[in-house]
Amino acid sequence: MRVQGRGVSSDDEWGRDQSVQGMRRVFALMEETQRGVLGTLGLSPLDRRLRVWRENTLRLFEKTWGQAAESSHHLEERQVADLYGACFVHILGKAGISVPTSALSGDAEVIRLAGDILK
Repeated sequence: MRVQGRGVSSDDEWGRDQSVQGMRRVFALMEETQRGVLGTLGLSPLDRRLRVWRENTLRLFEKTWGQAAESSHHLEERQVADLYGACFVHILGKAGISVPTSALSGDAEVIRLAGDILK
């Protein structure tokens, strides 16, 4: 049986955990951010290069998020997605893809923080 509107079955204790629900929201926001960047660039979500870019972004994101946490920066859900977006744009840039600044319209403080860490 599913709980209406949540997609979580009534016997799914894991899915009712607040931290799990929070991470699911963060992942959804990260996907939304990535779709926005791809849409701005006119890149297909089926582009073969995306696999490598996503893997590299994930590694960079994990490192960057860890460094942000170590420096006492508590990030809200949307800010975590913005940090991921900044890492994705950074990886695209390293791959030779020019990304206009308008492609990433996230939290300015988080984007600045990412820029400092990614130097």
